[in-house]
Amino acid sequence: EFGYDLINHLNSMGIESNYVMMSGYDEFDYACEALRCGAVSLILVHNHPSGDPTASREDIHLTVQVSQAGRMLDIRLLDHIIIGDNRYFSFKESGCSPF
Repeated sequence: EFGYDLINHLNSMGIESNYVMMSGYDEFDYACEALRCGAVSLILVHNHPSGDPTASREDIHLTVQVSQAGRMLDIRLLDHIIIGDNRYFSFKESGCSPF
């Protein structure tokens, strides 16, 4: 539901957006799916069922790898957001980003 709310919000601001649900893929799959959709940029969003949105090593690794794969395809990773219990972690806002 969060994904659809985000897309509706972005679309209401005049930002053309699409919501693609994927899981268990590697960084090139995410970048290639963005390319298939005709994307020029990408925002990764996922939740941590534990409720703690702190980025794991795997989250950090995925962020770096998707950013690098996207650069090869000329698709910019804008952010990677992790949702927890009534809070979130944004790589971009935290300054911990490869952007």
